Amino acid sequence: MLFMVMYTAGALPEVYAQETPPDITFSGTTSVTGFYSNRPAAGSAVANEYVRYSFSGNIGLYGMPVRAALFLTTEPQAGRSSRQRFTISADPSQLFRAVPVLSWFSDISLGRTVPSYSRYTLEGTRVDGVSVVMDPGALHLAFVAGRAERSGGGRRPGFNRYVMGGQLGAGKSDRSHFHLTVVRVHDDPSSLTGENRPAGVRPMETLAAGLKGGLVAYERKISLSGEIAGSVFTRDREASEITGLFELPRTADQLLNPNTSTSFDYAWNLNGRADFRSTRFRAGTEWVGPGYRTLGNPWLRRDLFSWQARVDQFFWNRRFSANVQTRRNRDNLIPWKEGTTTSTSWGFGAGLRIPGYPSVSVQIAPHFQENDARGVDITTLLVSVTSSYTYQIAGLQSTTSIFASWQDNSAHNPVMEYTRYTISVREVLRITRQLTGSGSFSWSSTDFHARRVTITSGELGATYRSGSGYSMSGGARLSNQQGRGNRTGFYISGEVSLGWAGTLSVRAEQDYFRDERQSDRDFDRSAVTATLTRRF
Repeated sequence: MLFMVMYTAGALPEVYAQETPPDITFSGTTSVTGFYSNRPAAGSAVANEYVRYSFSGNIGLYGMPVRAALFLTTEPQAGRSSRQRFTISADPSQLFRAVPVLSWFSDISLGRTVPSYSRYTLEGTRVDGVSVVMDPGALHLAFVAGRAERSGGGRRPGFNRYVMGGQLGAGKSDRSHFHLTVVRVHDDPSSLTGENRPAGVRPMETLAAGLKGGLVAYERKISLSGEIAGSVFTRDREASEITGLFELPRTADQLLNPNTSTSFDYAWNLNGRADFRSTRFRAGTEWVGPGYRTLGNPWLRRDLFSWQARVDQFFWNRRFSANVQTRRNRDNLIPWKEGTTTSTSWGFGAGLRIPGYPSVSVQIAPHFQENDARGVDITTLLVSVTSSYTYQIAGLQSTTSIFASWQDNSAHNPVMEYTRYTISVREVLRITRQLTGSGSFSWSSTDFHARRVTITSGELGATYRSGSGYSMSGGARLSNQQGRGNRTGFYISGEVSLGWAGTLSVRAEQDYFRDERQSDRDFDRSAVTATLTRRF
């Protein structure tokens, strides 16, 4: 359901009234999900039972989009970040009529945000707080402040972690631009004390500053971008202070908070791109020092020098394509480890797509890795073929997809050597406009130095969609690992419209796990999921 409210001063011609967008619009989705299982799924951290509520709404105020999202769950907190989240954001720059100052803002967000400033300062970290982006003319301003994921790893308790940062420069990130970024992330030592603090967990802090820029030309067909950054990393905020070596200015000392666990390093990258009608080119190089660290991007790989390139070429009105890519990595940038590891990857691919005929793509990917001190020398070769074809069988539309691969891993150590073969087939048959059947089969065999592991799996299913607001689907599945055990099971699901109340969907699953070596490891698993969704 969509609600629209319009206000106009005086009568307007009918044609003009139809073309004028409404002043206020509102749409959204809300859903409640309940889940129950008699035991957790293998390798999953999802709780045995939970109730989730989510809301996503979009309000248009005179052209300005305002987005709100809410997620609540009864699941216990796992890891470093709360599962509950709320976000509201707006883009005043989209207003029908520019309002002084307000129209400068391209984003105002409150609640859970994931700001992305740059690779070496703040990227991919969830922040509960406020995030603002302004683009008044050619100027670019951004600011973020709030609480990030807790510092503990996995399920261990961690310190409260806080983020504050900003950007100043010219131009937007997807166009020609130049930005200065400063981000400070620190743990609060007082948030985890006494017996609650696990052994080895220390409050950390980073201050990262970087300059990044980009040049976009020829109608955005060619671009060049890069960044250089430095970080001050304090491994333990409670470590002893530095005395007797040098004295920092008061402002710098308060900002950096250096002590005996503080270190400094730098990082940089340079990337180029060119897109033409039949040719695409990508190239880049990167250096990340072994001591470089920013808590704004804790997953950044350190101690790395790499370069990469890729060329895609299209022929015959893009029916045939070919690509070549390569990448080389090296660590131990300042000889602080026993040996240096170097890896080189290549990729060669080709694809053919002709309407009315099967599509085919082939990929060949050799990879080489060596360590000059440990004598580790690994060579991997992967060859894969993918094909898909849609055709008619007795007047029915059928689509067949096939994937096959061969991988060989060779090393000086026989324990690390293996050869793997994989074949998978998927069939989708449209029986009527409402009824569709599907089936899949996969087989994988891996030959190690002293044993073979073979896994076979398959699934059959069907889906029926009526034109009166309901649908049903179901199927059965089977997987077997030779000499280890097997899994069999089935599932059934349905969806029905409840009018103004929304749409109800229910799914039930039953699986049976059997261990061929130890019968006491056998178990059955049942699970039921129900979701009520309403769109308005």
